[in-house]
Amino acid sequence: MMLTPFWSYRAIHQGTKILIQEHAMNIAVFMPIGMMLGIIMREVVWWKAILVGMGISVTIELLQLILMRGCCETDDVIHNTLGCLVGYCVAHRFHRSHR
Repeated sequence: MMLTPFWSYRAIHQGTKILIQEHAMNIAVFMPIGMMLGIIMREVVWWKAILVGMGISVTIELLQLILMRGCCETDDVIHNTLGCLVGYCVAHRFHRSHR
């Protein structure tokens, strides 16, 4: 369990490069959620996409903690939420350019 925000950035700086790949995967996994929000719910604004992404991610991390599966990390919540926001922005821009 790592509850210190951005702990992994210090580890990356000290040479643990595999965490870069993990962060990229956490962002990529949540991008479709943000895209669905941007497509399905046209009234969703960016901050609501953040709340949805964060809510789903916190739920997953808490389940990992309770069920003792995986590793509960605040950095995962941060990167998952970022992925949801990026996905929302992509869908929102695509939708705006095709009106």
